[in-house]
Amino acid sequence: MYRCASLKECGIKKKTECISSIPANFSKKQSKILLRISITFVLFLCILLIQRAGLIENQSSLLVLYLIAYTIIGCEVVLRAKNIVQGNIFDENFLMSIAIIGAFFLASTPKL
Repeated sequence: MYRCASLKECGIKKKTECISSIPANFSKKQSKILLRISITFVLFLCILLIQRAGLIENQSSLLVLYLIAYTIIGCEVVLRAKNIVQGNIFDENFLMSIAIIGAFFLASTPKL
C-alpha cells in the first residue's frame, strides 16, 4: 500500500501510479537494512568525534573502528564478491570490495 503527498505533485490521476509514493510498511529485509544504516551512521559519527577530539591517537585503533563500521554496512557486498571464483572479474561487488580495501590502505598509510 502506498501513500502520496499530493496527486497534483505527481502530475497523475491514479494514486497507485504516484512516483513520489513511499511504502506504508517496510518489509523485514528493508527494516534490517535501515537498522544497519542507522547503526553505522551513529557509529561513524562517534568515531569522527573521537578522532576530532584526539581521544585516540593511534591510527591502527582508528582503522579497526572504521573497519567495524564498514563490516556492519558492507558485509553483504564483500560476501557477494565471491563471483571472482566463477571467473566474473568485473562484478561490481568484487570491484567495490577492492576499492574499499584500497581506500582503507591509503587512509592507513602515513602521509609523507
